[in-house]
Amino acid sequence: MHGFAPKLFVGFFLAMIAGALFADPLSDALKSGDQAAVFRISKQLAEADDPNGQYRLGIAYRDALGVASDNAEAAKWLRRAADHDMPQAQDALGSMYSNGLGVPQDYAQAAEWFRKAAEQGSASAQYKLGLLYANGQGVKQDPIAAAQWLRKSAEQGDANGQYGLGVLFVSGQGIPQDYSEAAKWFQKAAEQNHPSAQYNFGRAYFDGAGEPQDDVEAMKWFRKSAEQGNPNAQYMVGWMYEWDRGVARDYAVASQWYQRAADQGNAMAQFQLGNMYYAGELPKDFVEALKWYSLAVIYFPPAMTAMRTGAQQSRDFVAGRMSPEQVAEALKRVREWRPR
Repeated sequence: MHGFAPKLFVGFFLAMIAGALFADPLSDALKSGDQAAVFRISKQLAEADDPNGQYRLGIAYRDALGVASDNAEAAKWLRRAADHDMPQAQDALGSMYSNGLGVPQDYAQAAEWFRKAAEQGSASAQYKLGLLYANGQGVKQDPIAAAQWLRKSAEQGDANGQYGLGVLFVSGQGIPQDYSEAAKWFQKAAEQNHPSAQYNFGRAYFDGAGEPQDDVEAMKWFRKSAEQGNPNAQYMVGWMYEWDRGVARDYAVASQWYQRAADQGNAMAQFQLGNMYYAGELPKDFVEALKWYSLAVIYFPPAMTAMRTGAQQSRDFVAGRMSPEQVAEALKRVREWRPR
């Protein structure tokens, strides 16, 4: 027994040394959520040329975690980590160039850094590089390359990549148009709570494109997206309530969803609110009707010529039935209105 005790003590002592050697204060600070500690430790590591510390310090400056936001400092430290060939830092630096944060906006530089990260398997960078190819930003527009990078991202389970690949299958750009494949990828992203994918998966059921036509399923996915703030989905939820599709007709609930979409600048919802105030599905109010018709005229994009013309005609018709004072009040509300 006396001979065993020193061995036990030595083993314990060596374990203590190993624990100290392999302790990771930065990981511990990240787990604890102590942003001030994360910033302090990241700065110490970064100044010692540790790439993880440089990356974390860059993120801290970018997102104001334990320090005031400073995009120039964020870009500086992210570049140092990126120069160590760290894919997370390369992806983040590419986003800084893409958005002009802390550096001049430069899509070519963004593409270069996204590519470095994408080639190391970063699903996020693969998605962003695919978008640049799709839009011809910083690289020559190439739908085939866009589809290839988006597929790489999607197959790794990245919700943005899955959504983007679904969009390409709908449009038929870079890959054959295939609504069933589009719906499959929209569903994968939708199940990860991606609001635009939820909306598009709802459209697949609503339109019967890639899925059997099913108003109840469409409403289910529209609502999920709408509750996350997607204005197109909010408009569709309102429309479904107004027209008794997949849910019992309820003008009051319809108007609430239209209002939420209209407040974000959705022209279709603004037009429908105008209709409801004019027709009396809401308490009849020509001033509010004229306000919403006028806003719809402003917010309909030029490509939606027929809808914009319809809103103009409705606006002019209602204005012709109002007093000058009522028209002036409606136009005052238009001038004061701001998207939320």
